[in-house]
Amino acid sequence: MADDDQEKQHDASQTKLDKAADKGQIVRSSEISSAAVVLSGGLALLAFGPFIGEQFRHVALAAWGGDLSTLDAGGALDLMGFAAISGLTAVAPVLGVVVLAILVVGFGQTRFQLATKALEPKPEKLNPFPALKQKFFSLQPLIELTKGLLKLGALGGVVWWTMKDRVDVLFTMAELAPAAQLVVLGSLGKGMLTAAAPLLIVLGIIDYAYNAYKHAEDNKMSTQEVKDERKNEDGDPMVKAQRRAKARQIASGQMAIAAVKEADLVITNPTHYAVAIRYRPEEYPAPIIVAKGLDAIALKIKAEARRHDIVQVENRPLARALHAQGTVGQAIPEGLYQPVAGVLALVYKRRRKR
Repeated sequence: MADDDQEKQHDASQTKLDKAADKGQIVRSSEISSAAVVLSGGLALLAFGPFIGEQFRHVALAAWGGDLSTLDAGGALDLMGFAAISGLTAVAPVLGVVVLAILVVGFGQTRFQLATKALEPKPEKLNPFPALKQKFFSLQPLIELTKGLLKLGALGGVVWWTMKDRVDVLFTMAELAPAAQLVVLGSLGKGMLTAAAPLLIVLGIIDYAYNAYKHAEDNKMSTQEVKDERKNEDGDPMVKAQRRAKARQIASGQMAIAAVKEADLVITNPTHYAVAIRYRPEEYPAPIIVAKGLDAIALKIKAEARRHDIVQVENRPLARALHAQGTVGQAIPEGLYQPVAGVLALVYKRRRKR
């Protein structure tokens, strides 16, 4: 039965998924990132092909347009600088598109979640053995190798199927002018990109689905983990019970203060205890405790009694006994009839004198 309780059979809660995300455990697919790089780079090359060709044409003209035999060291450095700047200018749009695609796909997969805890320094990260164990003594490397081989084989097959009828064009390119060669290369690249794009997208979707499934399985929770999480979210039962008791005390104190105005007498001790008593022989033959309180509540009861001009009598033993034995809303205990009657007689005597 204990083994059944520890079996991870419950789906991960949002709290656990959030904690896993803080540690960097987020569903992502490297295949989607690879597809984004290939597709964005290919499209950028097709879009900026003429611009790239023009930049390299300028380099070629600068390099072979003059007499290289008379080129000195300063001229060579100038030529190299010009070639470097032209090369960077040529590839900058393509690199910009690729970097933008990587950022969009990366943030799209992580949904802008930052692995804050993964960045925290931890001494255990210096131990290489867990990483070596995961790389060489688990099924994960074999799975990744199998995925890579299948992907390579599928892409190779698709490209070959697309280009098998155009292989002869490659052997005749040497006879073409540079401009014509660029046109042929662009056409071949466009054909390969068109053929490979659907396969890359499908592979990315499959890999993402597999990683999502594996992430869900790795983060499943046992029954005990679910109980512990609920306890942490709802609060400890002991603490909750104390809060409810405190709330009841506050509520009872407020009710006690509100009921003081119905009392005929408040018996005090003189600061720690206060018991408000009402006596109406026509309603009930014995006095009724309408409110009682300790310390702060006792002081509030006394203040409310003064506000309503209710008589207060200091009798420490009687106040303690009434508070300990009496119940609000009920008659005073029979054993206290005699002392309470004596206090009531004193109160009535004072009223008659007034």
